[in-house]
Amino acid sequence: MPPEQGDAIRPLKVVIEDFLVDLAQANRPQHTRRAYASDLHQFADWHAGPLATISAQCLRAFFASLAHLSAGTRARKQARLSTFFHWAGRQGLLTSNPIDVHRAHQAGSASAAPD
Repeated sequence: MPPEQGDAIRPLKVVIEDFLVDLAQANRPQHTRRAYASDLHQFADWHAGPLATISAQCLRAFFASLAHLSAGTRARKQARLSTFFHWAGRQGLLTSNPIDVHRAHQAGSASAAPD
């Protein structure tokens, strides 16, 4: 099995910890790392599967579970997940980015809405 496939099936929380280490090595401020850790661990608590099992449908369900939060809070959580998934793609852990698929679906739904 290629290393990237093995990495993609590691527990999501382990991959998140690797991301947080990279943030620290990039000298990101402590409060930024804490905020990323909080939002990403919230998602990992919600999604028990490995990174490779996260789909656009999974993200839609997660974001729907946040409907009670303010629009700004939801946008912040989505942005942090987006940064994490882009990092995972650069690491070779994902072959496609589920947040990009989710956004494309959102854009398609918005354009299909009646006037």
